[in-house]
Amino acid sequence: MAAPGAPIPAVVTAARFPPLLRPVTTRRSRAWAAASRPTWRLLAAQYAAAGACFAGEDDVVLEETEHGRVVFTTRALVSAAELDSLCSAVGWPRRPAAKVCAALENSFLVAALVEESSGSASAPPLRELVGLARATSDGAFEATLWDVLVSPRLQRRGLGRALVQQTMRLLLARGLSVSLFADPAALAFWEQLGFVQEPGGLRGLFFRPPQRQQSIALKL
Repeated sequence: MAAPGAPIPAVVTAARFPPLLRPVTTRRSRAWAAASRPTWRLLAAQYAAAGACFAGEDDVVLEETEHGRVVFTTRALVSAAELDSLCSAVGWPRRPAAKVCAALENSFLVAALVEESSGSASAPPLRELVGLARATSDGAFEATLWDVLVSPRLQRRGLGRALVQQTMRLLLARGLSVSLFADPAALAFWEQLGFVQEPGGLRGLFFRPPQRQQSIALKL
């Protein structure tokens, strides 16, 4: 999975996508905006426009454990601090909180993996962000995946693959072609999921202004 700001040598585009396992859906859980943190209530307003077309999607249980479960959801209101903490856990460089917040707000889709504890009579259930994938899109033709990551303590359990599959399910259902920028070390992971490098000779071009670290990808 590509780290933000890393040099990107190739454009990877989804050409064929393997059939998904039949999802196990659950009842719709309440939005995190109902929680006690005021930040979540503010984020609810931010996501109102960007996530409207995914608001009706059911959560999908990806893994059940003795003490809880891991759920794929498009209704988790992810804060910049939560995403920054997850990025730090996987070794990605820190980014300005205001820009991370803007990236989340302006995403076409923010898909999260949430670990839910079962709780007890003395302790309420807990919900922790343990994975994320987001997409930008024109809503008609193209979508691009960004910030695909899973907490290190939950890696190598198939959750990263499931996160991508469920995210792709939602994007492909809306008739979108999907691309991403991959670190060379992660190419095998993406190719196993049906992505191909530079289809039809397509190349990714980047313009890096001297005063900025970020890049603008031009797909020609």
